[in-house]
Amino acid sequence: MKIALFSDTFFPEINGISTCIASVSQELGRRGHEVKIFTYDWPSLPEISWAPQNVSVMRVPSISLMPNTPFRMTWRYGKLWSAVRDFHPDVLHFHTPVAIGIFCIVYAKRTHTPLLGTLHTYLSKQNSDVLHIATRRKFLLPFMRAVSLKCNRWIFDACDVRLAPSRLLIEELVSGGLSKEISFLPNPAPPATNSSQVSSTQQVKERYKLSDHVILHVGRLSPEKKVGALIRAFKLVADKRHDVTLLIVGDGSARADLERLVSDEGLHGRVVFTGFIKPDALMQSGLLAASDLFATTSTMENQPMAVLEAMSAGLPIVGVRAGGLTELITNNGLLVVPDDIDAMASALSGVLESDAERSRMAECSRENAKQYSVESICNRLLDYYERVMEEKKK
Repeated sequence: MKIALFSDTFFPEINGISTCIASVSQELGRRGHEVKIFTYDWPSLPEISWAPQNVSVMRVPSISLMPNTPFRMTWRYGKLWSAVRDFHPDVLHFHTPVAIGIFCIVYAKRTHTPLLGTLHTYLSKQNSDVLHIATRRKFLLPFMRAVSLKCNRWIFDACDVRLAPSRLLIEELVSGGLSKEISFLPNPAPPATNSSQVSSTQQVKERYKLSDHVILHVGRLSPEKKVGALIRAFKLVADKRHDVTLLIVGDGSARADLERLVSDEGLHGRVVFTGFIKPDALMQSGLLAASDLFATTSTMENQPMAVLEAMSAGLPIVGVRAGGLTELITNNGLLVVPDDIDAMASALSGVLESDAERSRMAECSRENAKQYSVESICNRLLDYYERVMEEKKK
């Protein structure tokens, strides 16, 4: 089968969507399918060596439409059209419902090619932080939500199959007026790492100057992720115990502000920033094994890959009761009210203080992660591909 995947974001930009596409395409290629990913170039980012079997990437020049967002577009649609036509795909599948997704819809309609669309992020009320970052004007939020809903309705109603990685997202789309069926297909979790392949916990703690106990956060450091709230919650924990470190893995536009916050709160040496680490390198680094729990205060997560990675590594998860986190954090962690610093600090302390409860949550995380294996996800995805191709033939 020849499969064309479309996304406005992909490597070398690292985020949940690009990591999901990479995992799925690699598994599809391993099974003998020919996969081609159509995306934009990222000249400002360093290249990533990534060349799985039977998988190729076609990039077109692009410009950014909004700072600190994935909204980009190209002026080379003719070149993109020719490249897709020459590949002659059996099925089209887009992962971002903006410029390149709209291109995918037009191409599918003109060529009668089966079309699938996955919605990873929905700009609804729960994601108002993203909209605020994009617009910088609060009075524009209702307008932006309305436009987002209308665009999503048009885009996904045009697909032969519509997919979403969280049930909450599906509920929001249906309540927002999407008239056709949306199927649940979660993102794949990375496989558990062989302990013999990672550095020893003691070596890792010495290298990064970590305390006996470690709270881990992994993700893009941008304003909508609300990492500052996690630092403030950690301050309350650190005031009561001196054997814990907050380890922040990632980089982004908010890093300088977060480092200033750490200094202002008197947490120098208690909060460690590692900078960006590639997902595969992170899984082999020993940082997850050296951590006691994973924490996030972000309110705009759909089905975050970082949480799936932490679950795969057997970490308890502490998060906020918002978005797709409510589906991932069940018996394997704790959920608190969004933006409640005291509640987050209490949850962090509670998990750290009970070794037995922490071990129970860790085992639940490992078990829960098994249902998100890339093999299982690709089996279901291929079923969708084959079904829509058969329906198109009829």
